[in-house]
Amino acid sequence: METTIQTYIVQPVAAPMLPVVPATLDDAVAVDAAYSTSSQELNVLVTFKLPGNVNPNQVTVTQYYNASDSSKLYFYLTYYCESPGNLKTYTGGFKASPFDAAGSPIAMGGILTVKTMMVNSCGPKSSRGISSQVRTTEV
Repeated sequence: METTIQTYIVQPVAAPMLPVVPATLDDAVAVDAAYSTSSQELNVLVTFKLPGNVNPNQVTVTQYYNASDSSKLYFYLTYYCESPGNLKTYTGGFKASPFDAAGSPIAMGGILTVKTMMVNSCGPKSSRGISSQVRTTEV
């Protein structure tokens, strides 16, 4: 079975999203974050579940960075769905923005951990969020 990977453009945001308590959505199934020393880019591949009536191209990806905690980068995969049933699994990829919401550069080589959280803006509802270590590659 061939898997189609949805590519997302990341939008930096100025404030973090906090998980809704209790968490009502499934966390991402898998997260692979890799920093390339040659391109100095951080690429993330996320496998996640969406309700059957949500198309993966309706998901937006936002990124939050806090310079006082400079080894972490936060990603929020957000969609809107009023009837969250019949979950399907998708894979999406994106390149981290090299700038924060204020336009200041982020030293991507210093990012050691990414945290990914699913958000349904209808409600709102969210997952707890999961942390993943960033691996380093030369390519």
